Amino acid sequence: MDSATIIFAEGEENTTTSILHFINKLEKDTRFSVIHASNCNKILENLKSNRPDFILYDLDTSSNQENDLFNHISTQNDLKDVHLIFVSQQKNIHDKIKQFDQLTQRITQLEEVCTVDPLTNLYNRRYLEERIEKEISRSHRRGFPISCLMIDVDNFKSINDTYGHQTGDIVLMKIALILMDSCRTADVICRYGGEEFTVVLPETDTTGALMTAERIREKVENEVFSINGVDFSISVSIGVSSKTANQPINKQILIELADKSLYKAKRSGKNRVMIYED
Repeated sequence: MDSATIIFAEGEENTTTSILHFINKLEKDTRFSVIHASNCNKILENLKSNRPDFILYDLDTSSNQENDLFNHISTQNDLKDVHLIFVSQQKNIHDKIKQFDQLTQRITQLEEVCTVDPLTNLYNRRYLEERIEKEISRSHRRGFPISCLMIDVDNFKSINDTYGHQTGDIVLMKIALILMDSCRTADVICRYGGEEFTVVLPETDTTGALMTAERIREKVENEVFSINGVDFSISVSIGVSSKTANQPINKQILIELADKSLYKAKRSGKNRVMIYED
């Protein structure tokens, strides 16, 4: 097996004997490559030229820079798979652990703000771009099909013009609920922008994608929207694209074909599901 790279921050003061003994064992093991760094700044310098598998940080030091290190690793996409391990023989490290928990919560909240649409609570386009690439890669690797739906609310401008933008927002929120109710947990539902939504369907062929799309279309068509004492109905047009198990494709093509299918549905009279065919 290839060796695993470990950056060890031994601290600016004394590191406990047992930890040094453990590091010494790792250095003698050909499966590991150990890089020593005296503090957090040295770790950050090493990260510019090395991508370690693990960072081992001794909490029994007075450098007190763990938050900076943790924040840097957590916010860099190319370092998110690096395992950050803290070691200590202190009996009272609860305060530091509490600080890390609070920092983790803040980072999680920031990530949610960056990837979630605030109106519908669905994922946003930024998240879609990252996730669809991973799902396509997994599809290639495991030999599964994958499909994509592009969904557009028909005549949405007239809803805003007739009932107001607040009503339009409520419609979008209700559409989001219908999508969540119509899809599986594994499906990736996003607000693509404006009145458009995208659903990525892992391990789903053309037949399954068309069935899901038709289920969504029917639920929206049969839903009575009661807002501010006014009842009205709406419809959606849906474009479908699919990748077979062994078909090479990338995210741009998968989305583009679903988008072309959507425009085909629009041109064909709206309130329908279409798949693009040359």
